[in-house]
Amino acid sequence: MVLLQQTGVINPSRAEHTQNAYHRDLPYQHFVSSRPLAIGALLCIDAFRPSTGATMVLPGSHGVEPLPAEAVTNKLEVAVEAPAGSFIVFDAMLFHRAGHNVSGVPRRAVNHVYGLPILAQQVSIAALVPEACAMDPAMAKLLGLDAAPAASVLAWRERRLERAVSRTGAE
Repeated sequence: MVLLQQTGVINPSRAEHTQNAYHRDLPYQHFVSSRPLAIGALLCIDAFRPSTGATMVLPGSHGVEPLPAEAVTNKLEVAVEAPAGSFIVFDAMLFHRAGHNVSGVPRRAVNHVYGLPILAQQVSIAALVPEACAMDPAMAKLLGLDAAPAASVLAWRERRLERAVSRTGAE
């Protein structure tokens, strides 16, 4: 899996915002898969409690194509509580939303979506990260630096050849 997107999320107190509606972290994808295509990892900067707008989830909804009717979501939704500094990890196709924050202070988080390399990154991390930052091969792989689209057919073929040679040890 590679990092597809990383976004800051602020749930303001006593205000509506775009995260209050049910959504998936692979936007506009309304098919289901037998295996996870992507995983969400929500870093809780602040405590997630019902009063701070804890993330609401619809358990099992990653296996259902359409968003259930509002009467159903109201019955099934579950608040995910977590202390500051923890991660909430879930299938990115799980329907979820921010709860309503009535605490008087913003509730903050950083959302990470890790997915199969066949999915496109939200932005090209390879274009943003200088070569010096990609020295650690494990980090380069996690950031998808080796999954970025090639600049040309020739560059794609050269990259494939380099990978084949490194796997076999041939020269």
